[in-house]
Amino acid sequence: MRSAASASVTWAGLPAPERGRIVQGAAALLRERAAAIARDLTCEEGKTLVEAKSEVAAAADLLDFFAGEGRRTEGQYLPSGQDGTALFTRRRPLGVVGLITPFNFPIFNPCVKVGAALATGNTIVLKPASITPISAAHLALALSDAGLPAGVFNVVFGAGDEVGLAIVRDPAIGAVSFTGSEASALTLRRAAAERGIPLLLELGGKNAIVVLSDADVRFAASMAVSGAFGCTGQRCNATSRVIVVREVAAELCDEIARLTAGMRVGDGLDSSVQVGPQADGDLLAHTESVVAQAMKDGARLRIGGSRAAPQGSNTGFFYLPTVLEGVSPDMAIAREEVFGPVLGVTEVADVAEAIHVVNDTRFGASASIFTESLAKAWQFVDGCEVGLVKVNDMTPGLEPHAPFAGWKATGSGHPELGTEGLEFYTRMQTIRMRYRRD
Repeated sequence: MRSAASASVTWAGLPAPERGRIVQGAAALLRERAAAIARDLTCEEGKTLVEAKSEVAAAADLLDFFAGEGRRTEGQYLPSGQDGTALFTRRRPLGVVGLITPFNFPIFNPCVKVGAALATGNTIVLKPASITPISAAHLALALSDAGLPAGVFNVVFGAGDEVGLAIVRDPAIGAVSFTGSEASALTLRRAAAERGIPLLLELGGKNAIVVLSDADVRFAASMAVSGAFGCTGQRCNATSRVIVVREVAAELCDEIARLTAGMRVGDGLDSSVQVGPQADGDLLAHTESVVAQAMKDGARLRIGGSRAAPQGSNTGFFYLPTVLEGVSPDMAIAREEVFGPVLGVTEVADVAEAIHVVNDTRFGASASIFTESLAKAWQFVDGCEVGLVKVNDMTPGLEPHAPFAGWKATGSGHPELGTEGLEFYTRMQTIRMRYRRD
């Protein structure tokens, strides 16, 4: 903390274009080192090498975006009611910010926060997930090699309930951005409230796609499978629910099952594998328990539903991509986040009922509809209580310049990404200047 505090004034005083050049240099180094970073990422987190390479590329794109946006931390000129007076605003950095990130995107998620915080002139204390420290170390090395001054970016490792809480409670920290579980967020909320500091939260989701009778069923099925089982289902915007009108439910489920059956589970370094292991044993045990409970509650297992034993391996946290049919909206599997490769299917009568079911959860991350009707697409967009709505697309995925803020229990309402993503890391200063005396 002392290191970050000592570097704060110098970093904030550096011209924004110069800060941007350093951040952009780190992005270039991530691209140069992408093969090695991706391999380490796969080894420590489990996702496939293809997914890891895509993540490193996306992380570099984020740094590039924020490097440019640092020039656009704009204020506003306001007409004064008094003659000879100028009235305007500007945004200033907070000083030192704490960033706490999860395991599932161990270089992308830090870059979401790090890029915005550095571009706006803040110094950083980052606590990455305990099970994915190597990816954070790669980011720190890239920033250092790009010329970032000592003390501006600091990484601390350790258990979240100890180190994370210590960061929030430290008097040097001016704000904290956290992506992770609801349980951890509750503890951090209390600590942040005691100090009166801003806290940005991005938490869980229970994301759904809706498939109407006029949709391209094969395409919708492919998007459902990609959204549900990509990254082993371990992403906040993963597709965990399919809500389909009864006329095409059987056709859609058949196609989803066919595509799921063709997915190979195994070591992410194997180029023939589409689904890697879960990140640790606790996550695997949780997936097993929620699937077992869903079947007790009356859901029907269509495919999967058990641990996987990849060829040549008797160990690892492997779980088969799983599809459950006959899921009713009141079941736990329809309401609680799984964070594993599990997809539940619920049948509805029409788009109005589908919207009701989509919203019938405490989460509000993302949702998508598959239809050829512009009117029904807009009905869905207007009716959904989520921060990200898509049409004919899978629920995860967004571009760096598009802001995202989860609704309801998913987040605190502060956007990340986009120009809006810079605002959390700044505070507004209003200047009233009299330049003429009567």
